[in-house]
Amino acid sequence: MRGGKLRLSRAKYRQEAVQAEMQVRAQQMRVVNGVRMRYYDVLAAQHLVAIERELLENHEELLRTQREMANVGQANRP
Repeated sequence: MRGGKLRLSRAKYRQEAVQAEMQVRAQQMRVVNGVRMRYYDVLAAQHLVAIERELLENHEELLRTQREMANVGQANRP
């Protein structure tokens, strides 16, 4: 009779160990997924900054062109 209790007790602790391992693995996955999400957030922000810089350069070039045209009398000043 005692052998059955010992076997059940061992099985219970093995199951608790398996559950603890699963919880650790789940937490690791949450951390990895969080890092991946932040990586893509940063990547998207970098691309947005690059696009905004290009737009700024285009606007600055347009402004220079308009000023030059106004200086030579080919365009009215805004």
